[in-house]
Amino acid sequence: MVLVSNVQNGISCPMLEMIPMMHSTFLNIAAKMPEADAEQVQATCMASCFVCTLTIAAGLLIGTRLGLASYLRAVPLIVLKGALFGVALFLMSSSLSATWPLWAPAVLLGLALFALDEAVH
Repeated sequence: MVLVSNVQNGISCPMLEMIPMMHSTFLNIAAKMPEADAEQVQATCMASCFVCTLTIAAGLLIGTRLGLASYLRAVPLIVLKGALFGVALFLMSSSLSATWPLWAPAVLLGLALFALDEAVH
C-alpha cells in the first residue's frame, strides 16, 4: 500500500483490489484528524478495518443461519459472473490509471484464472 498511496505509514492489505477504497477511506480519516500524529491515524484506520470486517462477518454468519444462501442459488451462475466482472471493471478503471505497473501481474493472473475456469467449467 505504501507504493500506491500517500499515506505516511504503510497499512498492510492482503487484497490488492481493496487498495483504492481503503486509500480513500484512510485519507478521509486522516483529514478528519488534523491534529493527530501518524500513529494515532494509523491506529484509527486499523480499528476501522477491524470493525468493518467484524460487522461483515456477523452479517454473513446471520445470513447463513437464516438460510439466505438458497437465494443466491436462484440466480444463474452467468449473472453472478457478470456482476463480479462489472465490479472488477469498476475497480480496475478507478485504480489502474496511476498504478498499472503494479497491477499488471495481478490482472494477467486474474485473466488466466478466468480463462482456466471457463475452460474447465
